[in-house]
Order: sequence, then C-alpha cells, then structure tokens
Amino acid sequence: MFKVLVTGKISEIGLEILKKEKDIETDYRPDYPYQEVLKIISNYDCILFQKSLVASNKKSFPFSTFFLNTL
Repeated sequence: MFKVLVTGKISEIGLEILKKEKDIETDYRPDYPYQEVLKIISNYDCILFQKSLVASNKKSFPFSTFFLNTL
C-alpha cells in the first residue's frame, strides 16, 4: 500500500482516479499549510502539490521535485 498526500487543489476526476486504485491510500488536504506538510511528509510515499508550494518556500523545500504539466 502506497500513501499519497495531496496538498493542492485537484479535480474531482483526478481524486477519484487516485481513490479507485487499490494499492493507494489518498490523504487529500488541499489547503494544508506548508509548515504542517513538513511535519508529516515522512509518513507518505508520494506528495502531489501545486508549484506554488515550492515557489513560495524554495529555500526550505526539503526534497527533490519534478513537475508534470497538465493541458
């Protein structure tokens, strides 16, 4: 089982896709503050977030990032 933290707004369709996967436990916290994310991030296998989370906290972002652009 993989634990995924979603901290940004995501479409209902995207959220449903994640929730349907039997091997994924999804924790959806769309407005969770950055400092709180840092406290719990070690409990997850993956984090999905908006670019603005990194842009506004670039100097203190504790892990490598990559971005998927959507159409």
